[in-house]
Amino acid sequence: MSQSFQSPLRNNLPYSLGRFDFQLSSAWQLAGRMQKFYRLTVWNKAFEDGTNARQIWNNQIEELKNNAATQSGDSYVREVSLPEELVGVWCLASPKYYPRDVNLIAMKKLADHVLFLKAEASMGREAIAEEVLTEVSKGYVPGSPQGFSIGLGAFVMKPSIDEHANAGFRYPGGAEITINTDTVTEPETEVPDSQYQAMANFLGEKGSKLDVLSKQHRDIAGFSGVERRVQFQENGKPAQLMYTWMYPGQPVNGLRPSVRIKGIAPAAQSDILNQAWDLILGTIKLRNNDLR
Repeated sequence: MSQSFQSPLRNNLPYSLGRFDFQLSSAWQLAGRMQKFYRLTVWNKAFEDGTNARQIWNNQIEELKNNAATQSGDSYVREVSLPEELVGVWCLASPKYYPRDVNLIAMKKLADHVLFLKAEASMGREAIAEEVLTEVSKGYVPGSPQGFSIGLGAFVMKPSIDEHANAGFRYPGGAEITINTDTVTEPETEVPDSQYQAMANFLGEKGSKLDVLSKQHRDIAGFSGVERRVQFQENGKPAQLMYTWMYPGQPVNGLRPSVRIKGIAPAAQSDILNQAWDLILGTIKLRNNDLR
């Protein structure tokens, strides 16, 4: 294997997502991420290219007004006074389909980034949403190695019963990896072998094929899950690899969420996918959640 191929794969970057930390080569680009905590959608944005908090907030307001006007002709965005150094606005969620649903978008300025929080509510229940959002914002700690991470910081407080986090990564040439974690009301069910066989039979009838390369129990980060690797090929198209690892989760336990990791790549990129896959599964660990 050439030195030029090895070098970027050795340059690993640390990532934090929800309740987990892991590493991945810098050759993989973060395509997007999303988190929900205490029924709030939460994210942060770094100051880049000379931007500041005021510019970021003005851009957010402009985007909200444009979206509202596009949907209904009404650019309804109402400012709201919030404590804890928060700025916020109420806006229509979906004027055409849910005219009585509203969203509260709030932002808090930190030293090198801003924190965004979004609450959903029905008209008449805005005060409850404002109270919850304000209280949750108090638990945010920039750069913390503890708690529920959203990238540049984390919420260091009692776990929520409805946490959600996902992130997607892309590698030049078509390889992709996604990581999803969710608190569950009951353990999620793994795709049964019979369904894979049914898929293989269906593809075979179309001149395509699906082969299960391996299936095994594999423990990562103290979670006992199932790893499956398959190769499929649609008629006349290059073969693709798909790897999955799944832990079903414990009911209503933010510290034992369901975890689903998926990697997909052209078979020609098998070395790239294998190295990234083993790196993630080999380094992923539960974050420190001892909040005493």
